[in-house]
Amino acid sequence: MRAILLLAALLMAVSPVLAQTWDEAADGGGDAGDLPGSAQVLSPGTTYTTITGNMSVTTDVDMYQIYISDPAGFSASTCNNATAKHGDTNLHLFAADGSGVYMNDDEPDPGCAIGGFLSLLPAGDPNSPTTADIYYLAIGAWPEASFDAGGGRIFEDCGFTSICAPLDSDPIASWDGGALGNFGDYQIDLTGGVTPVELVSFNATVNGTAVTLNWATSSETNNAGFEVQMQNGEGWDVLGFVEGHGTTTEAQTYAYTAGDIGVGTHTFRLKQLDFDGVFEYSYEVEATVETPGSHLISSAYPNPFNPQSQFTLAVAQEQRVTAEMFNTLGQRVAVLFEGTVEANQPQLVTIDGAGLASGMYVVRVTGERFADALSVTLLK
Repeated sequence: MRAILLLAALLMAVSPVLAQTWDEAADGGGDAGDLPGSAQVLSPGTTYTTITGNMSVTTDVDMYQIYISDPAGFSASTCNNATAKHGDTNLHLFAADGSGVYMNDDEPDPGCAIGGFLSLLPAGDPNSPTTADIYYLAIGAWPEASFDAGGGRIFEDCGFTSICAPLDSDPIASWDGGALGNFGDYQIDLTGGVTPVELVSFNATVNGTAVTLNWATSSETNNAGFEVQMQNGEGWDVLGFVEGHGTTTEAQTYAYTAGDIGVGTHTFRLKQLDFDGVFEYSYEVEATVETPGSHLISSAYPNPFNPQSQFTLAVAQEQRVTAEMFNTLGQRVAVLFEGTVEANQPQLVTIDGAGLASGMYVVRVTGERFADALSVTLLK
């Protein structure tokens, strides 16, 4: 038994999505040691609408790992093939863990050759996939059936013209049944693999302490808009939202400016949302905000403070820096920081009021190429 695996990675990509055919012979394949087994990975941004292959023997079952990005619109179908004398195929869909989703053997269809039979996994069926995710699509010849490790059937044995629902079974482990000579060439037609938004560019430009993000799409489907996000070290902050153009085949351009961005290198991404709540993330872009002038010292916060306050220091050129705190008599009461500060890399400095009396203090920051000061008030 042979299981040929394919990953149709239909993700938001940097180039337009192109409808393509995956061909088992031309594009590669191989025997899987287990089911679902290991997969071949294709380039992101490709929409596969057709899969072609061949069942070389009566017990051959081919399995493809696909990414369904539009579950509500997903369908898969294959006709019998007059030339190859391939007259009775069946299609099976499994979840990423190998558990059953739904399967179908034959649906009458006069457009198909040899008796007019079509194996169809329709959109809108109660058993259809509901989540954008990785799935396994398998094609076999009747009466091949799938079984779990305990020998239990994965799907109901429900006849030729019915959608067979999954049984309460473990993930697929084997195939059995002994096909009745129905093998040869096949073609599987797919829908529902269209990426909602075809992102063709995304970049960032810096103007002082402002970062402008620009992106463009070549087409959109059900696009509510884009959430602009910036990485904060532990997660992502939402900066704003830009409305999309719904469904359109025309190219669109977008821009968003984030002002007062701190010195340093920052990472941004887009969260594209459909009107039905489905979302995808873009790839990430970076922007470096450089120090204006020779240095930059932020205001201390909080101020007044108790027991601690903080401020940020940045320099345009790497250098040794010392930050000291003095009382109103000019006496040094603490060394807050002493070390090398890298260029355009913010250095957080903490002011600790423990052991000090309430009152006003002056923080003097001295570098190799600058000197500056700020005042703080300790209230106990």
